[in-house]
Amino acid sequence: MQVKVARFELYPEEEPTGYAVGFTITTSNNRVFYRDTVVSLDVSEQRTDEEIVQEAWNELKDAILSEVERLERKSQIIGKTLILPDGLLEDELPEPSAGEEGEEEEEGGE
Repeated sequence: MQVKVARFELYPEEEPTGYAVGFTITTSNNRVFYRDTVVSLDVSEQRTDEEIVQEAWNELKDAILSEVERLERKSQIIGKTLILPDGLLEDELPEPSAGEEGEEEEEGGE
C-alpha cells in the first residue's frame, strides 16, 4: 500500500474552519482511491503541517485500511496490459458471423 498526501489546504476557502487533508491510496494490486477529512483549526493550532497530516491520517486510518483490505481481495486482471501474440494484426482477426453483423445494424436503427 502506498499513501500520498494529495490535498492540504485551509477549508472552506472563505472563512476557513480547518485544514482539508486528502490522501490518495494505491493498493498492492494497483487499485487507487481517495479519502479526505477536515482537521479543525482548534485541533491544528500550534501544530506543524506534518502533525496536521498525522491527525488526518489518525481520523481516516481505520476506514482506509478496511477499504484497502476489500480492494486487495479483487482480481488483479483489471488494468493489466494484454500481450497479444506476435504477428496478430487487425486483418488476422476472425470475421464477425452474419448474425453479429445483423445485430449491429439493428442497434443502429437501420
